[in-house]
Amino acid sequence: MSQNKLKYTMTSMKAILLMIFVFTFSSLLEASEELSSSLLEADEARPTDKHTLTEVDGILREYVDRGVLTKEEEKTVIELAKKRGIEKVSKISTFYIRPSSARGISVHGVEQVKGREILNSILTVNRKGWTHAGRVPGKADIQFGDFWAGKASIRKTTILMVDKKEYRISSPHGLTTEQCDSMLKKLQNGKYILAPNAQKERLKGIDWKKPTSFSKFGDNISASFSAKGRESGWYTLNISLDGEKLLISEIMLAMP
Repeated sequence: MSQNKLKYTMTSMKAILLMIFVFTFSSLLEASEELSSSLLEADEARPTDKHTLTEVDGILREYVDRGVLTKEEEKTVIELAKKRGIEKVSKISTFYIRPSSARGISVHGVEQVKGREILNSILTVNRKGWTHAGRVPGKADIQFGDFWAGKASIRKTTILMVDKKEYRISSPHGLTTEQCDSMLKKLQNGKYILAPNAQKERLKGIDWKKPTSFSKFGDNISASFSAKGRESGWYTLNISLDGEKLLISEIMLAMP
């Protein structure tokens, strides 16, 4: 091959490669813009856990975004609750069943306070179009129109006291209320020892003002707190006692 033909061939190949590069880059750029647009649309369409809180006729209403009931729908779920033994309703709330976008309804009865223990009847109500696809009423469920429910459950919670402030948690297991009071106060005031291999960076995400549970199995103690700035998610601390000192050996994070 002559030198002129070789130069011509190399020039042609460079031109072809440049055309391929330009075409590929343009295609990738276009695809990237389409993907960004799709993600933005999806993000705007994604339901949030934002709450609307109102109180009318002595009933507190706490509804999430896209989970608001009309007055007629409220009458239906209240009647359903009465059929399930909740004579007087104190609160109606809606919630997301994370990580899905399915929604549910909770109907709360009037709380019964016995010392530092609180008993509350709660009915979980399903609604057609809100619950998971394919879910239908069971044989033992009571149904009114698009709403149905099984039996109500009794939720037990305990009041903890720290510096005259009340905190509600699920009833503790293996610990007295006073022991939980003491541990909560130490945790809130930073009176604990962090093990070298514990996830120290997670401490800043814990909402110390929102404890959810304390439990003890054998020598192992766990305490759970809500995560800061989130409607869902929590931290669980694995704790051991060294005399009066608390040793945090692990900080686990759960984000539905």
